Amino acid sequence: ISLRFEGRYLTIFLGILDTKNDILQWSSAGLNTMPFLINKKEIVELKNPAFAVGWFDNVKWEDHIVKFDEEGFLLLYSDAAIEVKNEDEEQLGKNGLKNIIIENDMQKFPDLNIIVNELLDYKQGVSFDDDLTLLCIKKNNKYILFSIVNNQWTWLLTGVQGQWHSLLL
Repeated sequence: ISLRFEGRYLTIFLGILDTKNDILQWSSAGLNTMPFLINKKEIVELKNPAFAVGWFDNVKWEDHIVKFDEEGFLLLYSDAAIEVKNEDEEQLGKNGLKNIIIENDMQKFPDLNIIVNELLDYKQGVSFDDDLTLLCIKKNNKYILFSIVNNQWTWLLTGVQGQWHSLLL
């Protein structure tokens, strides 16, 4: 692919969830916040060191395939979730975000509001310097459940066999 962005670039995560075979096919470009695939046994970072779109010409990105466990979910997050700093100016980091999930027993399905509150506790209630967005995707029988939260709003989206319903909270 050859795209001209005139000094700009695009980072992206693209995933296709095959709900019949419980498979997630995915690729990414330039992300420093790789999603976590989480089930009750483990938290796996979907790692893929790849260039952002627009950095170089004629770049090829790799596709990956992983099992999307019926009891698992995918957590995507913006960099504010791991770059949040405490009073000593130490960033929380990816391991800190994983610890929030483990310590709050959220391996089945996370409460994104708890994660936000834990992030605020880490930075002692000070507002975020950057936009914070968390997205959780879970397959549950015939439903695909989406839960999104950011600094300004919470949005829930559920789908049943191609019919989508949303609620802005």
